[in-house]
Amino acid sequence: MRSRPSGPMLVGMSITTIEIVLELDAADHPLGTAAVPGGEPRSFHGWLGLVTTIAALTRSGREAPPEGWSDPTQPTEGEPR
Repeated sequence: MRSRPSGPMLVGMSITTIEIVLELDAADHPLGTAAVPGGEPRSFHGWLGLVTTIAALTRSGREAPPEGWSDPTQPTEGEPR
């Protein structure tokens, strides 16, 4: 049996606080907003929207998204908000 490494397991990781307002729509899909404290709320709908929004908020300010990446939780150009 391997011994457990000593010391903290999350070395080099940062902590991001995210405030989530969550409701369920008629089909029991998540619907709401998420934001970092003091930041602009981002709307989401559905499980994929929730996960994508959280990923985008944890990444904001640390690294640029990969080239060609678009945020599916935000309307595309010409699409109504």
